[in-house]
Amino acid sequence: MHRLGSDVGHRAVLNGRRSSVPARAKRYLASNDTHPALPPPSGYSSNWTMLWLGWLIYFSFGMVMSSLIPIVTVLREELGITYTQMGVILGGWQLVYFAAAAPSGYMIDRIGPKKALALGALIIALSAFLRSYAEGFWSLFAAVALFGVGGPIVSIGLPSLIVSWFSGPSRGLASGIYVTGPALGSVLVLSSTHVLILPLIGSWRAMLVLYALLAFVVALLWIVFGRDRSESTADRAQAKASAGGYRQVILQPAVWVVIVVGFSAFLASHGLRSWLPQILEARGMSPATSGLLASLPAITGVLGSILILKLASRSVGNRRRATLVLLLVTGLSVTSIIFADGWPLVVAIAIEGFCAAAIQPLMLNILMEMPGVGPRRMGMAAGIFFSVGEVGGTLGPVFMGLLADLSGSFTPGLLGIAAIMWIMLAPAWRIRS
Repeated sequence: MHRLGSDVGHRAVLNGRRSSVPARAKRYLASNDTHPALPPPSGYSSNWTMLWLGWLIYFSFGMVMSSLIPIVTVLREELGITYTQMGVILGGWQLVYFAAAAPSGYMIDRIGPKKALALGALIIALSAFLRSYAEGFWSLFAAVALFGVGGPIVSIGLPSLIVSWFSGPSRGLASGIYVTGPALGSVLVLSSTHVLILPLIGSWRAMLVLYALLAFVVALLWIVFGRDRSESTADRAQAKASAGGYRQVILQPAVWVVIVVGFSAFLASHGLRSWLPQILEARGMSPATSGLLASLPAITGVLGSILILKLASRSVGNRRRATLVLLLVTGLSVTSIIFADGWPLVVAIAIEGFCAAAIQPLMLNILMEMPGVGPRRMGMAAGIFFSVGEVGGTLGPVFMGLLADLSGSFTPGLLGIAAIMWIMLAPAWRIRS
């Protein structure tokens, strides 16, 4: 690269004219599409330590997020909540998330992931604690809505953490790893609530207090051991000058292609998985069996996130092809859940989890590599991404519950999710380098 730069400059002097490198190529080289990370702080552990600390925060995020799903039937009976009200509660935090995402992204760009993630982790722990004291619709809704304040700080802060600590192929792998945190947190809750935790503790309120304590411990670990990137004075000045950058982000059409496709991932994930235990119970399964089976998408989603990100992040062409396949297969697997039974049903649920879970981190990985985003504006870009995405996260559970009340069946909601995934093939086709 040094030799190339010297030769170009030498030719420009000899010829008595400006460099022959096109202006667009100069802008591309200056933006450095790979956005290399700065060296880690001297004397401190590697960037992988930051990754696993961030993973623990996202694990607690998934644990608290899914804490009510296995006990929906119990909550409805004990607190007198309808299906529609339960759908509003399950989607309530996404509604708050929508409003808080962009401001959270701006805040993260200004203060850095260290302080922001500490705040987000503590708010998540508080949300879990307040849920244990709910006495009806409004108190439970308020406790869940609080999660929508801490949730975007975590889910937006972690991409900023990854893009600043990792570069090159390791960034795709790190992106695939950190997003498995909420999936495994959900697995713990969905698979163990009825077969282990509730039998041992004896109360859903005590169970939620336990989740709150675990989330608080994770927050303390981050506060003690977490670090921001080590930057020079010039780097810090540049970061403050470029932090946020609404115009540089929102005026890129390619950014909105990624955001629109990401919308479908949120809708499918929250819409289906928030109601999957009840969908399976309606087909005659016991709460314990439906809870175990409902954890399957989270398990296969872990594999999908890592494998798809590792393979697809090598080129834009790979990302585009992977996105098209993921959307198509997710829609087919959701449709199959309606008609399949026995082992075909298990396979359909597993495939849906594998494919749907990879869409969100794949879109974020594309955002990370876009010129004009990078470490300095990843908070803002991710804030817009999650803000729009959580519209799908809100609509999914609410409309699944509403259609179940109106029709007495979950089939219309499942067909709607499948149709939206296929509609997203059109914008996904526009993903280009």
